[in-house]
Amino acid sequence: MGTEQEDATDFKGVGVEIWTSFNTLHTRNNMDTVNWAVENGVNADLGHQDLVVDFGCGTGEVVSKMAGLGMFGSAQVLGLDNNLSFIKHAIKQGRKRNNASFFWSEYQDDLEFLFSKCSLVTVFSVLHLLPPAIQTYSLDFINSLLKKTGKILILHYLGRSEQCFNKCIDIFEEMKASEKWKHLIGGAIHKSMETLRKEKKDSLANLLNKLKSSGFAVSQCEEVYKNVIVVENTWKVIFNNRDIRRLEFGQAYSGIPFMERPQFVSEYARKFELKRIDTNSHFCMILAEKL
Repeated sequence: MGTEQEDATDFKGVGVEIWTSFNTLHTRNNMDTVNWAVENGVNADLGHQDLVVDFGCGTGEVVSKMAGLGMFGSAQVLGLDNNLSFIKHAIKQGRKRNNASFFWSEYQDDLEFLFSKCSLVTVFSVLHLLPPAIQTYSLDFINSLLKKTGKILILHYLGRSEQCFNKCIDIFEEMKASEKWKHLIGGAIHKSMETLRKEKKDSLANLLNKLKSSGFAVSQCEEVYKNVIVVENTWKVIFNNRDIRRLEFGQAYSGIPFMERPQFVSEYARKFELKRIDTNSHFCMILAEKL
């Protein structure tokens, strides 16, 4: 029937309308992380010759906020993303700001003009999506952007909160028992709580080790629980991306054919909306300095 070949494995095909429908709390969480960094010693009094870069800026809301609020004085704030539609949207939305710019980062060799010129690079909920080799390459690239003693600020997604994850397991059992879906997922197994805990621990440990290998010294590391908007469009992105789907659920939903996925996602989203969840996501804020 075909379940995997239609999957997208990156965000280049995700449209602006879907993305912006659920990123409001992401923006708030990212700005909270910026404030945390300033409280922990990041220099906010930068001049017009200084550059701040948001790596994986999406549709540019955080860049526009940092620039518009003067979070880093008169520094130029730049957004980089490999989704061209996101960059076009960000340019259109931020065109009236003379201290905010956006660049398509599909070909990173084109960005050599930024090498060794940036005071700060922010990376919000991006690195967990990257395969190990690309994650390492990205950290090395970010290091090349930074001045000596420049800093990297990361908000790293570790996974769902345990309360939220338990609700996801409940939904799996409900869907598995339904006449409509049991023939597709009746024999499937959902990722366990034990696996979730191990993956979170390993994800953070691996990132901290890679930061060290890429020439950074970590000065601050703090785990936090935050809410993000989880609506039907969120689930569409998750279920239609094989790697993210496996990150969230393991192999639980690999048997859902592509053509039946929209109906399945709609039903899953309705069930999730009925669950009472206090905080749905687990992150780690990390601040490190280029050696």
